[in-house]
Amino acid sequence: MSDRVLVITKITFFDVDKLISTVALSKLLAEKSGSSVEVMVNGKFPSATLGKLVSTASIKFIEKLSSGFFSIRLPRGDAKVKEVKWEETADEIKLLVFTESGELVSQDIHSQQGLPDYKAIYTLGIKTQQDLEEILAENKSIWTKIPTTNIDFRAENTKYANQNLVYPEAKSYAETILIASNELDVAIPNGIATELLTAIYWKTNAFRNKYTSASTWQNVGKLIALGADHDDAQHKVFSSLSLIEAKSRQEIYQNLVVNSDKIAFSKVSKDTAQQLLKHQPITPNKNPLVELSDTWASFVFIPMDDTKTLVLTSYQEDKVNIRKLFGEYNYVGDSIQAEITLNMNVTDAEKKITQTLDQKVFNHTPKTEQTTDGLDSTPKPPTNVKQAEKVSQPELPPLAAATETITPDPAPVGADIAPTTANNSFADFGPIGGFGNQSTDPLPSVKN
Repeated sequence: MSDRVLVITKITFFDVDKLISTVALSKLLAEKSGSSVEVMVNGKFPSATLGKLVSTASIKFIEKLSSGFFSIRLPRGDAKVKEVKWEETADEIKLLVFTESGELVSQDIHSQQGLPDYKAIYTLGIKTQQDLEEILAENKSIWTKIPTTNIDFRAENTKYANQNLVYPEAKSYAETILIASNELDVAIPNGIATELLTAIYWKTNAFRNKYTSASTWQNVGKLIALGADHDDAQHKVFSSLSLIEAKSRQEIYQNLVVNSDKIAFSKVSKDTAQQLLKHQPITPNKNPLVELSDTWASFVFIPMDDTKTLVLTSYQEDKVNIRKLFGEYNYVGDSIQAEITLNMNVTDAEKKITQTLDQKVFNHTPKTEQTTDGLDSTPKPPTNVKQAEKVSQPELPPLAAATETITPDPAPVGADIAPTTANNSFADFGPIGGFGNQSTDPLPSVKN
């Protein structure tokens, strides 16, 4: 039996709470059993960003299982195996089977990948066994051959493992790990307690959203009693510019809506926009929705204040020409990505853009009603009034590549978060999400 332990989690976007909690669980299991722990994540994530929040040096992340062996079956006939040899080349492995007598029927050969070997498997935040088997793919049968533990806080978890540690009273994976530590018989050292507290700070946006409950405060108290550094946890979450960008990108993907006309809309909260604008300029290339391949255009609404909205957009010029449609609104950018500034709030800005697209691109008009006699009942203008001719929008001259950015006012002395290194952009991150609802309250002060 192997001495390895496997931890499996599923990351839809860059879920900081789940990733930190997975790392913490892996460290606790490694410390308890003295085993090596592998973490299987179903996709890539920005490990450098995660490393700013939690130490990952001792964790081995894998995207798929590797068995290290395979088997070949073929009809034996009268053959008895005498010796097996192999020959390796740059392109293939040639197996040589020598027999004492008899004949092998070579036209009926079956090969099978061997199963990975672990002494225990843990899952975190995987709701059903079907979800798990989709991740395990061809290795799904290991779930029935190795002792398993399922850890989650969602009440709808189907409890499919040998041991099921599901705690609906928890609001985060970090709280779940804290509660489960008793049944797992692991002690949480102060370093891991700080990491779990960091995850709770991220999940709750400093205890200001729906993921904060009375039990959350109780669990925070338990972590502090275990030695968690409250100031350090808070500082890790809110002192990094790259994390603020990650938070913004999370909200963009969470709020993403693509309509039937292949137009994508999203937004960030006012709270997040204020944090982002305080520390850096926002430029057209900060729109992560440019990665969407099956859309004609995308719009990300960023509330600069109650009367001004910055809109990041990307578009296929042969489908929707944003420069022609919205060039008058402080347009900055090129034929692929741009930003426009509308002197209106987010709700009105979204309405304005939607109406413009409906009228000038998609020709959406209200459906006509039919009367009982089959005649069109749509109101007609009086016959004695001359209708205005439809004037097409004039062609605008091409604009140069963007050289201008919207630059925020410098942060005042003593601001919550100190500026960090430049040249960070949304493009630095993989898919992320899961930050939760935001408020407009200022962030608490943090330790520099």
